[in-house]
Amino acid sequence: MWHLLSLFSKILEKNLTLNFCPISLVIIISKFESLINKHLISHLESHNLLSDHQYGFRSSCSTADLLSVITNRFYRALDKGGEVKAIALDISKAFDKVWHAGLLHKLSSYGVSGNIFKIIESFLSNRSIKVVLDGQHSSSYSVTSGVPQGSILGPILFLIYINDLPDILTSKVALFADDTTIYSCHDKKPTPSDCLQGVSELEKDLTSATAWGSQWLVNFNSDKTQFFSANRYRNNLDLPIFMNGNVLDESPTLHLLGLTLTSDLSWKPYIKSVAKLASAKVASLYRARHFLTLDSILYLYKSQIRPCMEYCCHIWGGSSNDALSLLDKVQKRIVNIVGPALAANLQPLSHRRNVASLSLFYKYYNGHCSKELASLVPSTKIHSRVTRHSIKSHPFSVTVPKCSKNSYSSSFFPRTSVLWNSLPSSCFPDSYNLQSFKSSINCYLALQSSSVFASLSVSPSNLFLPASKKSLLILVS
Repeated sequence: MWHLLSLFSKILEKNLTLNFCPISLVIIISKFESLINKHLISHLESHNLLSDHQYGFRSSCSTADLLSVITNRFYRALDKGGEVKAIALDISKAFDKVWHAGLLHKLSSYGVSGNIFKIIESFLSNRSIKVVLDGQHSSSYSVTSGVPQGSILGPILFLIYINDLPDILTSKVALFADDTTIYSCHDKKPTPSDCLQGVSELEKDLTSATAWGSQWLVNFNSDKTQFFSANRYRNNLDLPIFMNGNVLDESPTLHLLGLTLTSDLSWKPYIKSVAKLASAKVASLYRARHFLTLDSILYLYKSQIRPCMEYCCHIWGGSSNDALSLLDKVQKRIVNIVGPALAANLQPLSHRRNVASLSLFYKYYNGHCSKELASLVPSTKIHSRVTRHSIKSHPFSVTVPKCSKNSYSSSFFPRTSVLWNSLPSSCFPDSYNLQSFKSSINCYLALQSSSVFASLSVSPSNLFLPASKKSLLILVS
């Protein structure tokens, strides 16, 4: 028996067996397994075998990248008066349903052979499972499906198993491991005929996905599948979408990889919920202040609370000042707890959001991302004649996307393009170096902030201004 399975509950309802997830306790061969994993990834990447729409468990890919693609297409469609429809599919126990025989077949079809194939085949075969609870254990049962969760090889084996799913879909698709979202974007207000065709194409893709699932023993749960649409016009034609014979209930929100999209693509409700949760955590630190040092409180804030307030901030960083100021108030409470002296090096959240946005833009501009994401980056600006503006511009300036509405202009690519173009040439390294660029813009934006504070005769120690005033910092050069 290769491993033992430990069970844990993902939520508090421990009486429901469906809420338990198996985790593999593999034997100590991690270095050997790591070498196989490295070889497998190298083979797949060098031959461009992995889908460009897959963002999970891959180098230079993240949830931020996937959300950048989807939100940009959503904003652009609505800016042109169109609409978007999205369906977030739910795969029941995805990692546990990987059929071993099917996985080995796909490995072979992707050119994995020889000793590597034999080792992986051995890695999957002759596995068994038993449950141990309070010193008692069940009988052992053979396992013919599932990739070992907790193993090094598990993630890449799952990506191989689901890799051909996007090939059978006609709509746009985005995957982060097993999280699969299919969506359509119309750049103009659809006619009734367009609506019928759009719904028909989505239903066709749902049928194709469920047929793929039946072939490869994967179950798509229609009860947990989300259907979401967004548009900016009234009296739109609402047509039902069916999956497995069931009508998908339309949701006013779309929960996608930790973010919550609303039908008007406003981030205020999301920011409010994040600020509320962060505020509750700060309150806990305040109650425990007599048992913690001030340094510990600041460390816990920077490591446990602030990251939650900055998750994918490049997506929602252009939100209204009223919304963003809620996050500033949370940080101001920490400053009041630890004191201004200890918090002197605590950067304003607006500054950190700008650095994060520019760093991602730099990564995308240089093509260190998926092909579809690189295609969304604004094109490099070409100056037809020499002007004062062209002389001041750095050679990496981009054409700012044309926007009809404020919601699109405040989204990631248009908003960051303006900030990107305002940077001096000295911020850009001679060759691609993300850390060097990030350090340069961090210093540059901090100096710009200091200059503004000095011109306004504001004390440098008082860095926690309302968001409406801090937005001025990034516009002054």
